[in-house]
Amino acid sequence: MPSSRKQRVTDDWATHWSGFAAVGLSALLFGTLAIFGKYAQQEHLTIATLLGLRFLIAAVVLWAIVGVRRELRWPGMRRVAQLGFLSILFVGQSACYFLSLRTAPAAVTSILLYIYPVVVTMLGWLLYRERLSVRSGVSLVVATCGVALVIGITPSGHLDTAGIVFGVGAGLLYSLYIVIGERVLHATSALFTMAAVSSGAAATFLVFGAVTRSLAAFDAVGWVTVLGAALLPTVVGATLFLFGVARVGPTRASILSTVEPVATGSLAAILLAERLSPLRILGGAAVLGAASLVASGRRAPLSRATQVAP
Repeated sequence: MPSSRKQRVTDDWATHWSGFAAVGLSALLFGTLAIFGKYAQQEHLTIATLLGLRFLIAAVVLWAIVGVRRELRWPGMRRVAQLGFLSILFVGQSACYFLSLRTAPAAVTSILLYIYPVVVTMLGWLLYRERLSVRSGVSLVVATCGVALVIGITPSGHLDTAGIVFGVGAGLLYSLYIVIGERVLHATSALFTMAAVSSGAAATFLVFGAVTRSLAAFDAVGWVTVLGAALLPTVVGATLFLFGVARVGPTRASILSTVEPVATGSLAAILLAERLSPLRILGGAAVLGAASLVASGRRAPLSRATQVAP
């Protein structure tokens, strides 16, 4: 084999595996978000305080990155309005996710969020008349059965009902966020979108906290929790996902990112002593299997919007 061809093969291999490593690490970092949410609850941090500061810190870092990349420009009023609407959806999704964490195990909340790939496919069929394949139908059935196993046949006897409702709500709102993001933000860079959405979310949570007087002071341990939630999953995790997508493509990246709930469950078992029953583990595997099945059949990325951690 000529040396130039060997070099190309070596470079392709390195690019391929560096992309997988980046996506895998990003999934692990996204998995820490639920753990930080549980720590915030232990530190009596209100949701408005935690999420307001989390998104504020993330927005500052992301705008700095956008500026360095020379992507800082006025997108126009129409695009600003679209970004504002996405921010509203993302605020609702984030609030539901962290409200679910207040009463549900971290792994359960993370699994319920991952109904979104299947819901995105269903919304594409309902709203945009995209073709619904046999693969999609099977995924819907498998995901529904998986969720049933995760929450139990009688939720009130197993898990807090509010935690389940908020967890499913987070998945549904995230699905809307993704579908709309796919359709309206093709002309906006992913980092710019992340920065704008984070800014809108920060403003919403901080204003809400100020109006309701739910912003509270906290100690150094609380700051570690806030900074961890802002930097590890929101900034570093999202950036690594972007890096990985550029090297392995959106489909493979989407499939690999389904290890996030596995990371959350593992971390919750180690750090929070949470345990899931065998049936809930089976249900979680079904939900993630359905998500992977959908991702492997999509021609387009699940969205640039998925590059912001929930």
